[in-house]
Amino acid sequence: MQTNRISRFGIICYLFLPTITNAQEIQSPAATATGGCSVLAQDYWSVLQNPAGLAFSKETVFAFAQQRNFLMKELDVQEVQFSIPVFKTSAAGIAYCKSGYNLYQEQDVIFLWSQRFGDKISGGCQFRYHSLKLGEGYGAKSAMLFRAGIMAKLTPAFTVATQMENPLMEGIVSYNHERLPVLFSLGALYKFSEQLKLVVEGRQQIGAAIIFCGGLEYRPVPTFVLRGGISSIPLQGSFGFGWRWKKVEFTFSAARHAYLGFSPHIGVAIFPGQKSKE
Repeated sequence: MQTNRISRFGIICYLFLPTITNAQEIQSPAATATGGCSVLAQDYWSVLQNPAGLAFSKETVFAFAQQRNFLMKELDVQEVQFSIPVFKTSAAGIAYCKSGYNLYQEQDVIFLWSQRFGDKISGGCQFRYHSLKLGEGYGAKSAMLFRAGIMAKLTPAFTVATQMENPLMEGIVSYNHERLPVLFSLGALYKFSEQLKLVVEGRQQIGAAIIFCGGLEYRPVPTFVLRGGISSIPLQGSFGFGWRWKKVEFTFSAARHAYLGFSPHIGVAIFPGQKSKE
């Protein structure tokens, strides 16, 4: 049993470590459920994703989440965050994220500001202090990353959004002039009704293949939502749900890789105050 676990961990590192060491992409449980679509988020989870979306959130929220990639604790990702509306048309957020274990660990401290321009357009910027620590005396490195995004509600049913991370091509190591990747995302959301939404997204790191993802969100009642999605590179399906009870919201999702198995993701949010008014 232990041998199989070690072998699986080795396969995962071989397949995914080149990506992970380029600064882990942090996603919310809701994004995981819709195949990784995150650029269109318009709630408190925007703290981790497109900063433009947070301006449409009207509640003060404290949230935390944990993801166990491929059911291995060495690949756990934990996150805690706080967001608050400011001046009716703005919002601010802060988050702390941690992943890895004693021999390989990544940490991120995130600050962001999101601004709404009228009722249909918003923009935001995010500053992310990223650090990487290797065990057994290999030391630690860090870098300050910048992310900017915009979102536009073109019609009541159709929304588009885009974001770019690390446009300044900051690096974390000096060897061979290596830089952390520049990540570009573009997505669209179509609302069939108040209950059913479709979201699609494409994102690319410079020099890498484009990743496509898509998902559906069905909300039969205001307090409960079902989600499902699919993504490429690697090809995997995902599903999840969200349930809000008074001032607490629970979100669960899981993605399944054909060979490496499940990656469950859970989140809990607490809403201590009232919704802000326009």
